[in-house]
Amino acid sequence: MRTLVRITLIVLAVAFIAFVIVMYLRSRGKRQELVLAEAAPVVPDLTQENVTADQLPEDGWTRLGRELMERGELRLAIRAFYLASLAHLGQREYIRLARHKSNHDYDRELQRRARGNGELLAAFDENLFVFEGAWYGDHEVTPVTLQGFSQNLERIRAC
Repeated sequence: MRTLVRITLIVLAVAFIAFVIVMYLRSRGKRQELVLAEAAPVVPDLTQENVTADQLPEDGWTRLGRELMERGELRLAIRAFYLASLAHLGQREYIRLARHKSNHDYDRELQRRARGNGELLAAFDENLFVFEGAWYGDHEVTPVTLQGFSQNLERIRAC
């Protein structure tokens, strides 16, 4: 009886050690890499009126504007580029972005804070006129319109 118990314990010990070795070898062979999940930025729906310039950084708006241009959605592209200009001006502290402000509130704020920068003011005013005509009016947005808008956006960035 003692011999049987002893043999059983030895067999169990050997089986346990073999199990541990097999599990170790399996885990070593399957080196698991740590995958960090990155939150994908939520792309705002530009057809909605509640979209604000602070929902994406300037380069996010610019990238979205280019994508929309490539898809032929020029009216939405011009809105994305306009929001890029607001994000840029907000980053440079020429304006303070706020949900309750109108485009003309931003224009007045920019007039006060960039008083000596006529080129910046002129470029922004031209783009504001084009944007409002396209977004709130019935002005058609063409590739030529967008090119002029983009040139003014570059002038705004350069000032």
